[in-house]
Amino acid sequence: MIKKDFKYREIPYNYTSFSDREIILRYFDDETADIIESLRSQRVTGRSAKLLFEIYGDLFIIDRNPYIFNDYLEDFRKQRRLKRLHRARLDIIIKGANGNPLVLKLVE
Repeated sequence: MIKKDFKYREIPYNYTSFSDREIILRYFDDETADIIESLRSQRVTGRSAKLLFEIYGDLFIIDRNPYIFNDYLEDFRKQRRLKRLHRARLDIIIKGANGNPLVLKLVE
């Protein structure tokens, strides 16, 4: 297996100087960031990681952009759509986890 260098950013919408770890730590704890880091070496296709990072990217862009934040704050339909999208992504991640306790801990 080829060891990859994960210094590049995987969280979408991150046009800042924040690393992925720093973004994760804005919303979650050290344990979550450590679990994500340890799961990087276990990736096969990266599909679940991509879905998880898309969720983190959505949280980050909504939090960082006041126009988008206000848009979601005022439009409950958008909130529901995003919640359904995130739920669907989490369900795919759970299904692909094959019982991996670290993955399940992330999405609980």
